[in-house]
Amino acid sequence: HQAAFLAAVMGGPQRHSHRDIASAHHGLGVDPGDFEEMIGLLRTSLERLEFESGDIEVITNRYYDYKASVVRANSS
Repeated sequence: HQAAFLAAVMGGPQRHSHRDIASAHHGLGVDPGDFEEMIGLLRTSLERLEFESGDIEVITNRYYDYKASVVRANSS
């Protein structure tokens, strides 16, 4: 699902709302550390694929836009 989400956050054909993301992650137990680990893995993958550093920043910043939806989905 990461490839589809990456395409969506970069303006691809499928869009995701914060509500969609919160629903998809509800009850999964994703905590802030888990989210940061995912960002680190994403960053490493993009670097290995030789993405430009500016593009990596844009992508990871767009993922951070959804952090509260992913982590908050697990607090109730």
